[in-house]
Amino acid sequence: MATQRICFFNSNPAWGGGEKWHFQHALLLEKKGFHVIGIANRDSPLARKWADHRLPTYPLHLSNLSFLNLPKVLRVRRILRQHRIEAVILNLSADLKLGGIAAWAGGVKHIIYRRGQALPVRNTAMNRFLFRKVLTHVIANSEEIKQKILTNNRHLVSGKKIHVLYNAIDLDTCPIAPACPLYPKNAGEIVLGNAGRLVSQKGQRYLIELAQRLKLEGVRFKLLIAGEGPLAAELAAYARQLDVGDCILFLGFLSEIKPFMDSIDVFVLTSLHEGSSNIVLEAMAFQKPVVAFDISSNAELVENGRNGYLVDFANVSHMAAKIHTLRRNEGLRKDMGQTGRDHVAQRHSIQGSVAHLIQIMNDTI
Repeated sequence: MATQRICFFNSNPAWGGGEKWHFQHALLLEKKGFHVIGIANRDSPLARKWADHRLPTYPLHLSNLSFLNLPKVLRVRRILRQHRIEAVILNLSADLKLGGIAAWAGGVKHIIYRRGQALPVRNTAMNRFLFRKVLTHVIANSEEIKQKILTNNRHLVSGKKIHVLYNAIDLDTCPIAPACPLYPKNAGEIVLGNAGRLVSQKGQRYLIELAQRLKLEGVRFKLLIAGEGPLAAELAAYARQLDVGDCILFLGFLSEIKPFMDSIDVFVLTSLHEGSSNIVLEAMAFQKPVVAFDISSNAELVENGRNGYLVDFANVSHMAAKIHTLRRNEGLRKDMGQTGRDHVAQRHSIQGSVAHLIQIMNDTI
């Protein structure tokens, strides 16, 4: 019998690509007639968004050690039994421990861990138990992540259990008609953009060093950096130290991405590691060429020379050279932008992603 009753379990207190994936897929499955509930961290953006859309949501105080709290494990199991849940989809490793164990103890048929980090899974006794005994499926959001899962222990989980399901975009929410940009572009200027949490993994220090190089080379440009995080003050200070504070706008958290995308000519990604990057797909959906470090999963999205450029990791000089190429050729920017949107339409549609997820839950793939 087909799976119809699903729980999305996500304890991340912040908002990111994984949370957007859980939010979108939960609502779309509900629209298709599935019985869907959400369990999320109390006061998290995801909990608020689900509640605003009237999805049955259980906001709990969750942490990495919550699996040691037996009353909390039993409460989650009780919620799952109350709704007769047939499939649980987990987000973080902490969710795997709490939600996975509660689902396993409650007899849930499908226990699915979706992994979006391009980092190896630690070879611990707990992980061996969870991956071998608790999980029925693992979703990796890129081929690189699928390989990384098995780096430390190739017998951690059967390869048949691991399914690659890339991040997806609803192109209906990414209209290409220009609206009201955040930043009014000056004549002869190229506008570069980056959006993401201000944390070390996202590598925004390289953006500031890129800005320094472009300024020294006499390029007229503006760099827009969207996002918030613990490194906000440090990055602003680094920009002043390199004398590029006048070239960079730190925009903070943006609730809507379109005005940002309408403001930029090129999206620049300097992350140290990425899964199937949601923001890269959004940039492509808005017809922006992408220049990114050639790390982890980026080559699965950015086709070098077609919808953007890949450059050697940490090679700011190489990145600046690609910016020069795009700056001088507006036609190339437009062609790459259209190729990027076509790539998203063909390989990363939200409708295709939901259909693939249903196949995974029903063991028909």
